[in-house]
Amino acid sequence: MGKMAVLGALLGVILPMASLADMGDVNQILDTDPMVMDLVNQELVDLADLGMENPGILQTNPFYFMKNFRWSTQRTFTFNYLKKAELELDIMTQKAAELKRLIEISPNNSEGINSALDAYRGSADNLKSYLKGLKDGNGAGSLEEKLIDQGIKQIRILNELKNKNDFRADEKLENIQIALSEAVILLAEKVDSPLRLYFKIENILNKQKGGLFRNVVLVEALNYLEEKSSSNAGIFAALKENLLIDQLAKIDAENLAPVLPGVFSLLPGDLAGRIKVLDELKERVNDMDLKSELNVIRQNLLDLGIKQREIGKLEAMKLISESGRLSGILENKLSSFKKSNLLNTLFSRAKFNLKQAQESFDGNQYGAAFGQASLSFSASQNALSQLARFENFNNENLLSRDLKNLKGMYDNLIISTNASGLNSNNSSKLFELLVKSEKALAKVSDLQNKNGNLDSIAPALRDAKYLIFKSNQVTNSLLAMLEKSAKEKRAGQSFIERVLPLNQAKEKEIKKEVIDEMEKGN
Repeated sequence: MGKMAVLGALLGVILPMASLADMGDVNQILDTDPMVMDLVNQELVDLADLGMENPGILQTNPFYFMKNFRWSTQRTFTFNYLKKAELELDIMTQKAAELKRLIEISPNNSEGINSALDAYRGSADNLKSYLKGLKDGNGAGSLEEKLIDQGIKQIRILNELKNKNDFRADEKLENIQIALSEAVILLAEKVDSPLRLYFKIENILNKQKGGLFRNVVLVEALNYLEEKSSSNAGIFAALKENLLIDQLAKIDAENLAPVLPGVFSLLPGDLAGRIKVLDELKERVNDMDLKSELNVIRQNLLDLGIKQREIGKLEAMKLISESGRLSGILENKLSSFKKSNLLNTLFSRAKFNLKQAQESFDGNQYGAAFGQASLSFSASQNALSQLARFENFNNENLLSRDLKNLKGMYDNLIISTNASGLNSNNSSKLFELLVKSEKALAKVSDLQNKNGNLDSIAPALRDAKYLIFKSNQVTNSLLAMLEKSAKEKRAGQSFIERVLPLNQAKEKEIKKEVIDEMEKGN
């Protein structure tokens, strides 16, 4: 009912409803917009993603002691800290799968669920203890990759399990996410330099499952990790930057604005985390209509969080502290970019909103304090994400890496469109985007070659990313539509033509017919 209350607060923007009292059956309400629910369901992590399709007997089973005995025996006969940590991560993954399955089949068994949460938290604490025992990160590279991957997936799963009207369970879920994040960062900062960590997490993020709103849930997960990182705030801000710009490109390319209120309300997670992501997303928006829409959604969620007591004194205090930490990091880094108007403006906004947040907090206006602290947080994140691209990491920087990746992405798009038969006649909008993308890339390259400053390169780079990401989304959608139409044409053939394998000439003929139809309708 918690998430349905969010929808009620949105005044029927997407899902028409009268009042919370008149909601009736929840499933019936959700069925009023199956598109929203389909988009949300695409972002759920399933047991197969954990590598645990069958978690076996659960915490509520009287024979569960056999599992505990086996794990206890394995711990006893595992002797070095690295092996102990590897074993504990496997146990944690099994416990995450058990918890998800338990809540699926027995959502009202609060005693069993709380017992499972306590056991899960115990494993997280064990893992941290073993990782602290490691003298250094030598030999822990494979464990680090697995831990980051599982950490992000399990943070996402724990977000899915929130809003079950059990505040004690929600608090435990949050504490597990924090402990898991501490474990990930503890090992990551032992093993990797900042640049290597960026590449490693970027590669892991690219493999994470999801749909059109995958980036939103990934940014929420990264916020947990970033909060525990003492030295890599810029790296996490830079990782989130790409996810956020790609998300905006998807919203534009797929015309998703009408479903945003419903999707942002029902995605897994809590209201506090979602508001932070919305503020970070708004920092990258140029379209004023979309920014206005996001502002409305954000305010509705904030109001609801205050009303339902999900956002109060503790949440405000925590975010004020985190925002203060980030603005301090930003202030230290600005010493090398004193002449940057862009960064100084963002820093001023971060400090101003932080001051307002503290004043609201002192006046016992905790909801307002949280909202203002979130604005400070997002301004600092914006600045840090751009600064990170100009920092030198052993004579290499993320700016060059970004530009190289964008050029590779553009070249692949050209190859893909040529191979599929798409051209400026049958796909004029896509090719207009590709032309703009090429010009945007050339502009960034030119500025870089001329040693342009951050104030000129940063916005040009963002424009280039947005155009390339949007071109990629439009291309993927067109290719999917092309394949679907070709499949329908194959289905319309005679029985003998359908059962015999198509030769290349016939396959090209079918695709050409589809493309010709696209061209006529363009």
